[in-house]
Amino acid sequence: MTLLEALDEYMTYLYSERGISLKTGDSYQVDLNQYLSFQKNISIVDIPRDSLLAFQSFLTKSGYSQNTIKRKCVVINGLFSYLKQNGHEVKLAEIRPIKVEKRLPTCLTVDEVKKILDVIPIQSETGLLDHLLFFTAFSLGLRVSELISLRTDRIFLEGSYCKVFGKRRKERLLPMSQELKIEYQMYLTGYRSKIKENPLYVFVHQDGRLLSRQYVFLKLKEYANEAKIEKEISPHTLRHSFATSLLEQGAKLKEVQVLLGHEDIMTTEIYTHLTHQKEQEEYKKHFPR
Repeated sequence: MTLLEALDEYMTYLYSERGISLKTGDSYQVDLNQYLSFQKNISIVDIPRDSLLAFQSFLTKSGYSQNTIKRKCVVINGLFSYLKQNGHEVKLAEIRPIKVEKRLPTCLTVDEVKKILDVIPIQSETGLLDHLLFFTAFSLGLRVSELISLRTDRIFLEGSYCKVFGKRRKERLLPMSQELKIEYQMYLTGYRSKIKENPLYVFVHQDGRLLSRQYVFLKLKEYANEAKIEKEISPHTLRHSFATSLLEQGAKLKEVQVLLGHEDIMTTEIYTHLTHQKEQEEYKKHFPR
């Protein structure tokens, strides 16, 4: 059996037995065809034992990211596992997927967040919108999707909290600071009360259109540049900053998990690494040797 015949048989198996989607199948096909092009269409028994290591090295030299290389090697390992399980003679040694070092998320200090908020011109109505938008994102640690879909009937000013539905419609109740509460009172009785369209949504343009993810991203970049923040940030950076700030102030990991709406506390634990990183940076600043 040639490598090309093996690829065809494997793809047929994936579609008919595993029931993969066309989109997933197309992705697999691209990775497998690339390996075929690299290894050439030889008999599968003649494929060198170190073929996958050589392919991995080729991808690295070609400039692919480690995440992409890991994915491609997983797909090709799957092909040869299938062949072995179905009685085909294969000398190829499987390789363990390379470990991809997780990068810690970018985080802003409270002072950096204040700098961004301070450059937003709250004298204008759109400035008031933007200020509350980013103040909310940082104060409540919202995902962008939660932020732009925040509803007016889920803001409870008397109780100083808001209700948010996150992933899988999971509900969480988030406390609002006095400062945030006052800003909501100003916004809802001022700018928002003049706009009749989409009355259930907090954040809308003056013509009533809902805010887009792109708007949030571009506006944050604009204000961050104006505030001379040199870090590469996105709206999700404010969520990271919220979590890190809480931990630095002594909040328990479980409490932060609940506020962020993480199903698995392991996801929240990344922020403990951020706080440790900050501690190390402070130490090096004061004790450089």
